Amino acid sequence: MEEYQLADQDDDPADNPQAHPSRAPVPPEPESGYDVESAWSAVARASAAQSAQANSAVLAAVIRDLAAPLSDLLTLATLLPQEPDQVQPDSRMVVQLMQRKALLLHHRSENLQSAAALWDGSFSLRLHGIELREVVSAVVQWLTPLVAEKNQRLEVILQDETAAVSADPRRVAQVLINLLVNATEHSSPGSMIGIHAGPRESAVRVSVADRGAGIPQERLPGLFELFHQSLPLMRRGRMPLGLTVARALVEAHGGKMGARNRRGGGARVWFELPAAPAEAAGRAAD
Repeated sequence: MEEYQLADQDDDPADNPQAHPSRAPVPPEPESGYDVESAWSAVARASAAQSAQANSAVLAAVIRDLAAPLSDLLTLATLLPQEPDQVQPDSRMVVQLMQRKALLLHHRSENLQSAAALWDGSFSLRLHGIELREVVSAVVQWLTPLVAEKNQRLEVILQDETAAVSADPRRVAQVLINLLVNATEHSSPGSMIGIHAGPRESAVRVSVADRGAGIPQERLPGLFELFHQSLPLMRRGRMPLGLTVARALVEAHGGKMGARNRRGGGARVWFELPAAPAEAAGRAAD
């Protein structure tokens, strides 16, 4: 016959966690000089940090899973025929709409991927000497369908003495796209959006200027902070990452970003990147 050992009636069940595995152990009586409250606060903080890290990892995995099909969708959309002799007018409008939406999806996917990489520490740059003229030209071509939708125009002014920069061309293009998409969204149809690049001491400054409503004065100090500048839009179901990601990318290059309102209306958002050393600038020009 099996023997069973019964607990003493005077025993406190909390002193025997194995008897009640579903119950959390009761903290020990505080010893002299031992701050139980601080200890449990430290445990809670560690648990919250662990949970946040796990959530970030899941988010990053989901974003990367979505990136490939979105990129494929953009490629397919750009391959669809658009010439008048190839498609009917109504079909052509649908094709152009698909391309614009695919561009926006790809743009937002890029920002989500960058944000996830910055948060989980996997972000990296591929630096080499580049000419901004080539990056700006590629970005303008990429953005043309979005600008055309609102009948807006892009004015590009690149000073001849603009130096090369040591940067990751893909990330610089992403920064510029973020600023331009933001400008198109806040500018009226038919308006002009300017892109200017020129030297600034030992750096190169690139700015995007529009003639929209400008930036409310109270929002300027926290314009690039995620929850500060996004909260009103988040309440409407949107999560704009553009300016926050743009500043993070610029700072990863050792640069800086700022914004101000323009006289006569509108805003100017700018970023600076360190000029490339002479040898890197020579390679960029070759």
